[in-house]
Amino acid sequence: MFTISPFKKKLAAVLVSSSVAFSAACAAGEAIIHSAHAAEPAPAAVVEQVGLPSPFTPCSSLEEMSAKLGFTVQLPAALADRSIRSLNVLSGDTAQIDFADGSMYRMARGKQDISGDYTRYDVRKSWRADGRRITARGEKDAYRSIIWRDGTYSYAYLTDTPLTRAEVTALATGK
Repeated sequence: MFTISPFKKKLAAVLVSSSVAFSAACAAGEAIIHSAHAAEPAPAAVVEQVGLPSPFTPCSSLEEMSAKLGFTVQLPAALADRSIRSLNVLSGDTAQIDFADGSMYRMARGKQDISGDYTRYDVRKSWRADGRRITARGEKDAYRSIIWRDGTYSYAYLTDTPLTRAEVTALATGK
């Protein structure tokens, strides 16, 4: 005949009662969840606090953007006639101008690469023109990612329409 020790009986009883209690708690929790879904949605102020804050601060003009950044945002002459889709200050220190054609221009104090472009391009070329260090990335002689520095500021321009070396140089130097 099969016998069970008193310890194993108590252990089995505890496990069974724990299992029953856990099942009851889960059922009660499910009822709470269902009733919470039936409740009215949270106020908008609460919903907006969920998630990460946006690093973009919209601006209505280049003047407003310049005031927020503490320096004059300089739009290259080659981009001056483009239709602007949005103006933003990025992370409190970088001007970002998005154009209607999908291209993007950035400007910030310092010497860092502010492009935000991590694409691996086939070609990366650098040269100097008019006191500026220019780096262009793309395929052969068709550049889509341009970075330049003038000693005080860093600039970046990203486009789907490839530029030649002459166009890149004109963009970066204003000539």
